[in-house]
Amino acid sequence: MPSVSTSRISCVCLLMIMPIGTQADEKPPLPDPLSLAQALSYATDAHPALEKQRAELDLARGNAAAAGADDDLSIRVDAYARWVQPPPQAPDQDQADHQLSLLVRKPLLDFGRSSALDAAAQAGIDAQEQRLSAVQDNYRIEIMRAFFDVVLADLRFNRENEDMAVAFIRFDRTRQRQSLGQRSELEVRETRSTYEKVRRARYYAQTQQRATRNRLAFLLGFATNLPANVTAPELALNVKGLPDYDALLALALDNNAILHSQRAAAVAAEQKLLAAQRDYWPTVDAELEMSKYSRQFGSRDDWRAAMKLSVPLYNGNRVSAKILQEQARFRQLQAVAAQSELDLRQQLLDLWLYLDTLGADRDLAKASYDYRQLKLDEARTLYEQEKQADLGDSMVQTSEARWQVAKIEFDIAITWAKVQALTGQPINLEQGLIHDKAQ
Repeated sequence: MPSVSTSRISCVCLLMIMPIGTQADEKPPLPDPLSLAQALSYATDAHPALEKQRAELDLARGNAAAAGADDDLSIRVDAYARWVQPPPQAPDQDQADHQLSLLVRKPLLDFGRSSALDAAAQAGIDAQEQRLSAVQDNYRIEIMRAFFDVVLADLRFNRENEDMAVAFIRFDRTRQRQSLGQRSELEVRETRSTYEKVRRARYYAQTQQRATRNRLAFLLGFATNLPANVTAPELALNVKGLPDYDALLALALDNNAILHSQRAAAVAAEQKLLAAQRDYWPTVDAELEMSKYSRQFGSRDDWRAAMKLSVPLYNGNRVSAKILQEQARFRQLQAVAAQSELDLRQQLLDLWLYLDTLGADRDLAKASYDYRQLKLDEARTLYEQEKQADLGDSMVQTSEARWQVAKIEFDIAITWAKVQALTGQPINLEQGLIHDKAQ
């Protein structure tokens, strides 16, 4: 990148970026200057978006644990404190008829219902893991975008500040010449109007410095500690000879996290439907009971063991209604997965085509920047030879060209990161996508 990549960008007006209030963040302060690599290192912190998805994953794991426990061995103790009125012919006339029982139960066979629920729970975990991966990718891209916005805001402020200085000089000169009778009041008002417009643009650019820093700090988990200075990254991005779209699409269809998540959710729904259908089937349990009694009868057993077969004969509409619900849910998630694949194809194609366009945009912007640099050198030479009154316009136009180059290169970086996310590739600095000069 032109001089953007070789200079540290500082906020001109320190008052605009000072934290409001005196309460310090609990975290250590952000590095100063802050590099993109350092900003991305906060992507694993407890951001609400990540915490929400981690909680969803923990919930899925809890559901899996609950499903796996359905056929676990169960042991319980039943205690009865009872008082009775024995019949006259009973040999034991004691009114206390207490009982203490230990009951052991183990489901042995449910003809696939529990295994289907286990499979559904495991598919649910897979779906949430894939969704967490997608949320993490989106979070890193948002950090990149917010960081680039800070750099662009600083470049825009520099440009508007230069433009305001030029406009003020022209206004002041016109005002001085008007006092000498060389300019009219109309010309003074015209240059003042121009100056006020440019001055407003400069103030807006200044507020954007604060706003972009706030957004970046919030994304990094800092409430008040705003980054004062950032180091503009060097970008090593190649848009010549783009990867073949079909090759990228094959990667995306195999590795896209959202698509995998939707497919896993459909598998979970299918298994839940299978489990619901198994509610019509019998179950086999093993049971053991050991008891102690305060009153003894010959018909009372100290222990008993049994194999219990339960065959449902009539459940009303409960099972059929549940099956209808699970069928609808399965079809719904199948449609969501199919739509996700269509969306993925379109998103990837849009990004691929946009990268091609950005390559042409970057060539144009760099050509314009190179031209403006030469024009600035020419203007500087004329100024030194006292053949030109000032360098203002050339400086402003060069700053504008520098901003355009930076914006396009940042767009390329974000677009590449989105392609990486869609194709299931890791978004990181080790792939040669971005290099920080600070490193």
